[in-house]
Amino acid sequence: MSCWETPPTPTETAKRHPHAGPQLGARWNEALVADCWPDLLRMAGSLKYGQATVSLVVGKWSAASRQNTLAAALKE
Repeated sequence: MSCWETPPTPTETAKRHPHAGPQLGARWNEALVADCWPDLLRMAGSLKYGQATVSLVVGKWSAASRQNTLAAALKE
């Protein structure tokens, strides 16, 4: 795909990549990811350099009583 082509529809994407399922065809909340981008980078750096573990991060999110915006952005 080049920068002047129109992006394929979700149906076309599903036909081209049948094993990818909804991950490639679904719309994502770009604004949410953009708002949380600095925090996502900070979390990725903490995981990469061993300052935090995945189990610690997942434990913190599962202990939260309400939906965390950073967790929602990561799901996107």
